Amino acid sequence: MCNVIKKYSNKQLPNKIGRKASESDYEYELFNKNSKNILVIRDLNKGNLSVSNNIEAILSHIFTTENYDFDTPVIYRDSLGNYDGIMTNGIGNVSFYKLVVGKLVRDECEALEYIANML
Repeated sequence: MCNVIKKYSNKQLPNKIGRKASESDYEYELFNKNSKNILVIRDLNKGNLSVSNNIEAILSHIFTTENYDFDTPVIYRDSLGNYDGIMTNGIGNVSFYKLVVGKLVRDECEALEYIANML
């Protein structure tokens, strides 16, 4: 089971904070899976800057606003509904990776299960 801890949309965030992050349409939730917190970011694909092209600003905004540790595992749903992992190093470098090599993961609970088992 996937237990939601918090859920937010970027439209609920203060405009003065993360002005660049607000150029994208996204929502995020913090889940607890197997006693591990995992951040899920979803691209809402409403015509603005894609989350993948703005991920550094979005992560910085979320981690700063929510006071999350930069070691918090992150998964991302792109505008096509596919989930990937996001690796951060805490200083702005971000890379995407496949949760399962050779497979598109489209189910959120399945994506959470994969990332929880990697930790």
